[in-house]
Amino acid sequence: MSAKVVQAMARTHELAATAAATVLPGELLFLDSGSATLAIVDFLRGNSSLTVATNSIDIAAMVINRGDIPLILVGGAVSAVVGACFDTAASQIVEEMNIDRCFIEAGAVSAQDGISVHNHSDAAFKRAVLRRSRKRIAVASAEVLDERAPYRVANSHEIDCLVVEKNVSTLVTDALTAAGFILMKTENSTKI
Repeated sequence: MSAKVVQAMARTHELAATAAATVLPGELLFLDSGSATLAIVDFLRGNSSLTVATNSIDIAAMVINRGDIPLILVGGAVSAVVGACFDTAASQIVEEMNIDRCFIEAGAVSAQDGISVHNHSDAAFKRAVLRRSRKRIAVASAEVLDERAPYRVANSHEIDCLVVEKNVSTLVTDALTAAGFILMKTENSTKI
């Protein structure tokens, strides 16, 4: 079991490092709640005039603990299950932001149904973040690929890039590419 936990952590860090490598100095980043988006914080360059906005309590705590990146915490009612705010109040705050680059964590991704999640309010919040972002990146572990959840977030043309693990089957990646997804596969990345 501990070997599986370590392997899952390594895979999450590879996703995070690949995603973080796209960040440019001076951007306002939005990090959606999730394990891979939480790990992105470790790979952000300090002192590069970045600002991080998030709806996640864990991500906010991690950014604050770093001490070198300004933070905007998007508030509202906190979901005890997720540890994040994604109610109407949080969506309204996001609608007033000009986000340079967002990272959303996909609950499910399929060629036919696009990106989806299991909570209606979370889906609506993610759609608001995508609408207000210039660059839109989704992060998806292998377990959520070729899966479907009840609430639609985005189709392939509503995101700029889908970060996936390097060992995803060709059958799955070919179907996603044929559906219009631009894929970025992980490599054995190191911290930036």
